[in-house]
Amino acid sequence: MGGVGGVLRNHLSVTLAEFSRSIGVLDPASAEILTIKEAISIFISSRWSKDYHLIVESDSNNVVNWIKRSHYAPTSFKYLVQSCLEECKELSWEINCVDRNINFVADRLAKAGINRQVPHLLLEFDDGDNGDRPLERGQ
Repeated sequence: MGGVGGVLRNHLSVTLAEFSRSIGVLDPASAEILTIKEAISIFISSRWSKDYHLIVESDSNNVVNWIKRSHYAPTSFKYLVQSCLEECKELSWEINCVDRNINFVADRLAKAGINRQVPHLLLEFDDGDNGDRPLERGQ
């Protein structure tokens, strides 16, 4: 059994949204790509997508490289990678690899997602800033 989880933060590290859910049995790379896709979907559905640059952070170097250079993605992951890229084709965004220790909140949410019967989604309505700054997503 596996879970996905993530947190969307603004440039001040204020949490704007967090999510967590069960994904059943899935390999770690697919789970990582699904987590990124879910974070992008939440961002696109929010009011932030029109005014902010999205920074996706993942601790999976392979997945980050596959998304940056989709032609390098193994055949078994190409569909997931392409669907992720399709989600964000209209966005101002980037993806970066970060150390696993930086992603401790997202890691906790993903582990909590393993046993969730119902998906968890928490949205903050005050972003804590009126400036035009990047919205960062810890994975």
